[in-house]
Amino acid sequence: MSSERAKRLAIKDPERQFAKRDAQLMFVQIHKQLKKAQVRLLRSKLKTKNERGKETLFEVQYVLGEGLDWGGLYRDAMNTIIDDLFSEHFSLLIKTPNGRSKEGFNQGNYIPNSDCVSPECFSMFETLGKLMGISIRTEGFFPFKFPLMIYKLLLTKRIDVSDLASIDLFEESRPQEKKFRRMDRIRRMENKEKFESTHSGAGNELYFVVRKSSGKSKPLLNGGESKLVTYKNRIKFCDLYDEARLHEFDEQVDAIRRGLSCIVPFRSLQYLTPEELEICVCGDPEIDIKFWKSHSDYTGAGFNASHALAKRFWSAMEEFSQQQRVAFIKFAWGRSRLPSRNSRENWKFKLTISNAPTTRLPLAHTCFFQIELPKYPTKTMMKERLVTAIEYGLGGLVNK
Repeated sequence: MSSERAKRLAIKDPERQFAKRDAQLMFVQIHKQLKKAQVRLLRSKLKTKNERGKETLFEVQYVLGEGLDWGGLYRDAMNTIIDDLFSEHFSLLIKTPNGRSKEGFNQGNYIPNSDCVSPECFSMFETLGKLMGISIRTEGFFPFKFPLMIYKLLLTKRIDVSDLASIDLFEESRPQEKKFRRMDRIRRMENKEKFESTHSGAGNELYFVVRKSSGKSKPLLNGGESKLVTYKNRIKFCDLYDEARLHEFDEQVDAIRRGLSCIVPFRSLQYLTPEELEICVCGDPEIDIKFWKSHSDYTGAGFNASHALAKRFWSAMEEFSQQQRVAFIKFAWGRSRLPSRNSRENWKFKLTISNAPTTRLPLAHTCFFQIELPKYPTKTMMKERLVTAIEYGLGGLVNK
């Protein structure tokens, strides 16, 4: 695979990315390869080479790049694939309406783009589902940024208005405060005069059109863009509107479900709640320091959990935000979350004391979840060096 970021992000449209022969998003590159692979190979026994880290389905090699895949290249590639997919540089998925308006819940999450309806786009959604299955099967905990609503739709094939409101504040109702979403207000209008006083006159008319999550408009019936909503037909309009919004992503999520079912028998997932499915796919979103410490080893002469340097490190981590902890784990391990408490993976975080000058940044060995830590004399310096490594070091991980 090629990982030249500047070239990868040059084309946003999925089909144009697919048609381009080089410099594609890494998701498109793996999509082309998985498309040709027999599904049974993706369900085959996991492989590992001696002590070369985590079990994986395949090894990764970067074109024009160096490095043996002891697990670090694989994790780095898979996380980059997911990061590219859940970004504004590729339109197969789009930010939630709340993400675009910067208010409400799920601002950092993405939803399927319902305008992506070509056969190739549906094939890409299936590949996305296969990656979710691989994440579950290998306990890769890849950083999928779906709102809980999508996991619910995957499991139950239906959502309600409250789910929609979790990604679109425009659809939120708060009856206890006597605040209702627009469709409910239209339904509740008591007479024709009140309706016409609100929805008549230039600029106030309503037509049989719905504004989708993408921001684009779609007629609710043939000629809907020129059919006026009246007091008499308002209920039909509201019903059609709700039907369109609640089933906006059905085809795309069906394709994701098909891909997921290729890797993990869907029958085994149907007993999970949406929250449990998200944890199976992505891992626990909360980085628990106590849990992390219990899976840590210390290497170096006289270095242990009671050493002042180790205490400074954990004190810094406790003061970090969840977002900073996630970024550090990605820097140190090439993944975004810790394994869940129920994980079968026998993992360890290795903290190594280093004799490097304190002007140096911590050094990451992503294959082994290992950090070499210079002897920073204060917690302030420790935090500064860690933050610098996190913010500027993610593009140049050391895979040894």
